[in-house]
Amino acid sequence: MVGDKIKMAGRWKSCFSVSHVIIIVGVFVVLRITWLSIHNMLHASPSISDQPLGHNFDGFLSPKECVPNGNSTCIPVQPNDVYLGHGLYAHGSQLFLDGQPFRILSGSFHYFRTQPTQWADRLMKMKAAGLNTVMSYIPWNLHEPIKGHYVFSGDWDLASFIKQAQKIGLKVILRPGPYISGEWDFGGLPSWLLSDHQMRVRQSYQPYLRHIEEYFAKLLYVLAPLSYKKGGPIIAFQIENEYGSYGEDKAYLNFLLSQFKKWHIEELFFTSLRAKLVNLNNGSLDGVLMAVNIMDRQIDSIGDLKRFQRDKPLLVTGFGPHCCGHWGERCHVTENHIFEQYVTEVLKLGASMNFYVFVGGTNFGFWNGAGVSDKGKGYMPSITSHDCDAPVSEHGSLTSKFFIVRRLMSQLITDMDELPDIAMISNSTYGAYGEINIERWMSYKSLTDIAQDLNLARYDKEIVLKQPVSMEELHLTNGCGQNTGWLLYRTEINQTDRPLTLTIDGTIQDRAQFIVDYKQVAVWYQTTNGSEIKLSQSGRMSVLLDILVENMGRVSDNPLNNQRKGILGKVDMNNLQPMKWLHIPLDFDEEFISTISQHGTWQSFSGVFAKVKHQRIKAPAFFMTNLNLDSPPKDTFIDMKSWNKGIIIVNNFVIGRYWHIGPQRTLYVPGSILLQGRNTVIVFELHRPGNTLTFVDRPNLDSRW
Repeated sequence: MVGDKIKMAGRWKSCFSVSHVIIIVGVFVVLRITWLSIHNMLHASPSISDQPLGHNFDGFLSPKECVPNGNSTCIPVQPNDVYLGHGLYAHGSQLFLDGQPFRILSGSFHYFRTQPTQWADRLMKMKAAGLNTVMSYIPWNLHEPIKGHYVFSGDWDLASFIKQAQKIGLKVILRPGPYISGEWDFGGLPSWLLSDHQMRVRQSYQPYLRHIEEYFAKLLYVLAPLSYKKGGPIIAFQIENEYGSYGEDKAYLNFLLSQFKKWHIEELFFTSLRAKLVNLNNGSLDGVLMAVNIMDRQIDSIGDLKRFQRDKPLLVTGFGPHCCGHWGERCHVTENHIFEQYVTEVLKLGASMNFYVFVGGTNFGFWNGAGVSDKGKGYMPSITSHDCDAPVSEHGSLTSKFFIVRRLMSQLITDMDELPDIAMISNSTYGAYGEINIERWMSYKSLTDIAQDLNLARYDKEIVLKQPVSMEELHLTNGCGQNTGWLLYRTEINQTDRPLTLTIDGTIQDRAQFIVDYKQVAVWYQTTNGSEIKLSQSGRMSVLLDILVENMGRVSDNPLNNQRKGILGKVDMNNLQPMKWLHIPLDFDEEFISTISQHGTWQSFSGVFAKVKHQRIKAPAFFMTNLNLDSPPKDTFIDMKSWNKGIIIVNNFVIGRYWHIGPQRTLYVPGSILLQGRNTVIVFELHRPGNTLTFVDRPNLDSRW
């Protein structure tokens, strides 16, 4: 009996320990799931796996519900609105950041137009002006200059720039293109795209989309960890750039949007458009916030945006004076009282705004873009400076417009402690190093011989073709063509018993020098009328003809698909076509410049040119001198008043282009490029050298000499 009771108790205990534990665990799981469901509905962000950020969900939220804003109060939610929680989002006609009302007060600062050692200085000056955000383009051609060769380090360390902005306390908005415009060569697109004869950029052309997808995979790998919701400072991304003025391919825009979703980037997306109603319609995407770009006299265009996009935040992503833009034009400078008037009007409308540009910069190297005039001027290459009458100048000084912006921003800041003391902001100092004599020179024949030998070593053969082809059609590295610099076309002409007439069946882009037996005989420019060039009779059995073509910068706006550079078409001599053309690229890359600077064919300059002022050289040539500094170098400017046209190279770094037609007479040289001690300065002059170079302590961007 006792044994039976013990057995029954054991069975009962065993049943209790199994069944009851299962019941208790089950109840706990149900309660936990119920609690999590309620918590997620109240607090969690909705999924964006099927829609990009900025879309309105049909979430059927009650008007009585509210969104917590980080304190005891809340923001009423309207039907069909969505609470995105952490990050920047649009709610009705207001932007919010982490639930708090947020007004974007931003300035454009192009990291690629300023030396990395200057980034922190410029960002701090933006903060001191009262701005809370920095906006920047990202040029594709800078980060993938050769197909498959990606550059995100050194001078183009994009992640470092973004982290520096975060450290200083600025939010970041990026405009990654792939097309950016920005007065930049080819609008930021890589020139190697044009090696495809069928290429159609900025639309759903499959090879173009494939290249974008491969590039974005590398770019977004860098940017995704720096997005705001992952702890970084990037609060928003722009999709393409002013697309409405170019096309209406919505599938293309949605393709770009999908690339961000692949990388789970969940920030605010927007499109920026020029201020015309048709542009707003063509360049918009359903559910994506639209912004507008305006110049200083287009305030009424904000009303167009407001009518087209009702009950949404007003965002002006490009506002400011015109850039001092093209060779041969006068600089446009907006008077301060006009500038202040229009800034005030935009702010009174309650708009978020971005000053374009807030920090001036430089088109170092050959990165300047170009425009096409609608007033009959044709092709117009941009100057080297991208100062743009900005509040912070190209060389980092605080202009009068900086103090206007700071005063207006201070009226919007409730906590004045957020505005850095202006006394803490150091202004740059500049060096006037005076006039130095040219010491050595290298002839055109020597430089072409060096270029020919270098190209032979690079590609194992000479580039000889039956017809001249463009830079982009040369198959050099990874199947890519030549990007920048000059392309020399060379042929030998045997029939010289009568004057030669050269006929171009096509065009030349952009500027050509015709050189017979190492002597220049003619110059042709895109704006030159006529397609025939008469060459003088030599009296020799054969002559060597060189056509040296300069790529002066690809158009950064429209048209884009015809931006191949060089000879585009056939060349006839007295109705006969030469049987072969030797192509010699002069791309002025690091290897080319280093080879030139160290070569043994430099000659003394003093006995050749110094006695004759402004003597015209027979053909393009190199000129060299040294700047010796006894103390730490400062920023400086080279005054090119006695020179004609060409480029300047300092310590193997291409500072940029100069041209006597103006308006830019001085070229900015950052102190970070200079050395304490000897600095090598090389000038590639196309026509008429000066005898000296003058280093001054202030710019001259509005002159003709």
